Amino acid sequence: MFAKLHLLSQDEPEGGGGLRWRAHPYLRMVGTVPKGPAVFDWNERQRHDLEALWRDPAAEGARERLAKDLAAFCDDLGWAPDAEMLEQAEQHGDEYLVTVSAVPSELYLLPWEVVQVGAAGTYLSDHASAQVRYAMPGLEPREILPVPPVPGVLFAWSSAGGAVPHEEQAAAIRAAAEAGGVTLCEFAAVNEANLQAALDAGPPSVLHLLCHGLPGPEGEPPRLKWGASDSPSEITATHLARMLRRHNGTIRLVVLSACGSGDGHGDPLFMGSMAQELHRKGIPNVVASRYPLSVRGSRV
Repeated sequence: MFAKLHLLSQDEPEGGGGLRWRAHPYLRMVGTVPKGPAVFDWNERQRHDLEALWRDPAAEGARERLAKDLAAFCDDLGWAPDAEMLEQAEQHGDEYLVTVSAVPSELYLLPWEVVQVGAAGTYLSDHASAQVRYAMPGLEPREILPVPPVPGVLFAWSSAGGAVPHEEQAAAIRAAAEAGGVTLCEFAAVNEANLQAALDAGPPSVLHLLCHGLPGPEGEPPRLKWGASDSPSEITATHLARMLRRHNGTIRLVVLSACGSGDGHGDPLFMGSMAQELHRKGIPNVVASRYPLSVRGSRV
C-alpha cells in the first residue's frame, strides 16, 4: 500500500533559491494539479526542536510540538495518512509506504514519521506497518533487475569505536537467509581491504554493514568507522559508493546499520547522506538511519 507526497516551492517550482529559513509556501502536486499552498514557518522554536529531536528522539516536547506543526502543514496541503489503509495493513501484515519527494531540500529535514494519523492522535511511527521513504525528484526510474542467479547476503561488522550487537543481527540474518534459500557470508573487523576482497570474490545481492557512524566534517555527511578495534579507520560516503558502484548490477540492497547513515544533517542541502550517495551511484535500495541508532533499534 502506497502514499506519495510530491512537494514543490510555490515561488520556485523547479528548485533553486537555496534553503529557506523563513515562512515559506509549499505546494503538493497530485498529478498536474497543485494543492495548497501550505506555509511552514521555520521559526526559531521549530529549528530548535528539530535540532533537539535529531540529538535525542525522546527530547521532551520537541516531537509533540513538531507533530502539531506537521499536522497543520499537512492539513493545508490536503493530505493525511489513510487510517483505514493503515489498519488493513496492520491486520494483514502488509506495508504502508509513504514516499516523500521534495524539490525544496529543507523539507527532508522534517520528521515525517510523526505525522498524525486520524482523530486518535497517533503518529505514523506508532504503526508497525508504516515506513517513510525518501525519493530524489528527477532521478529516473531504474530498470527492473532480474532475479539474481545465485542470491546471497554478505554480513560484515566491526566493533571499532565500541561493541555492536553482531551476534543478534547475525542470528536474524542467518534465519532469513536459510528461510529464503540464499547463501550467507559473515566476517568481522570489516575494512576497505577485506570488503573489497569479498566483493571481488563474488558480490552479494545484499550487503549488510554493522558498525559505528561518525559525524563528517562541516558540510559533509557522516562516515563509517570500521576495521579492527586496535586499528580503526574511517570511510566516507563517496569512497564507499565508489567501491560499490561497479557492482551495482549485482548488489540490490545495502543495509547501513550505523548511526546517522541516512542523515544529511551536516550537509547544506540535507541530501548528502551516505544512503543518498549510494543510491545516486546506482544501488537500487538502501536502508539507513536518519538519527542516532540505538542498539535495540538496530536489533529490530
